[in-house]
Amino acid sequence: MLRLTYSEESKYYKVRLETNLLFLNKTILSTETEYIWKYRTIEQLSYNTWIVSLKVLSQNQTNITATHNATDFLNLTNKPFEELILQLDGNGAIVKIHNKNEVIEKWNIVKNEYISKN
Repeated sequence: MLRLTYSEESKYYKVRLETNLLFLNKTILSTETEYIWKYRTIEQLSYNTWIVSLKVLSQNQTNITATHNATDFLNLTNKPFEELILQLDGNGAIVKIHNKNEVIEKWNIVKNEYISKN
């Protein structure tokens, strides 16, 4: 479950993410993570469409219940999403991910790093 709050004055999003990772119908990881993302407008394309940058400034994990290595895996999977360049519509919905190739490239590095260690 994802909860998102935005402060216009400070240009920061607070994102609260609850994660439950199941394997063979058993929970191997359950966490709550609070992210602080810095919001920066790059360009306004129209009256209700923008390109923005969201950069992770901090993350705080709480209520962690995990089997061995699950927490390390989750931390690795966060790396590709540390900075997102998004196009948003007037409702704040994502229209396009402008740095999609960069995110995919980082994801492949993380995936290969994890596979090589395990």
